Amino acid sequence: MLRTLLGIRPNYKTHSVLIDPFLPEQFDAISVANLAAFGDVYDIAVHINEGHYHVAPDGNVTIIVAGEAQPTD
Repeated sequence: MLRTLLGIRPNYKTHSVLIDPFLPEQFDAISVANLAAFGDVYDIAVHINEGHYHVAPDGNVTIIVAGEAQPTD
């Protein structure tokens, strides 16, 4: 259920995790601790403010938030 709410999709090719959250109206925030990906553990907090999601990751995993501009090389 949390994976669906947060839209968590690991990308094994880039060793990153895509987050595309969708919280029901009853929730204005959700946080999860000790998620595992690619041999590391991370925490994530998501809250919604004025219709915009804000994602706060903590850990050694690269988090990509859907819809945000990503750096190009």
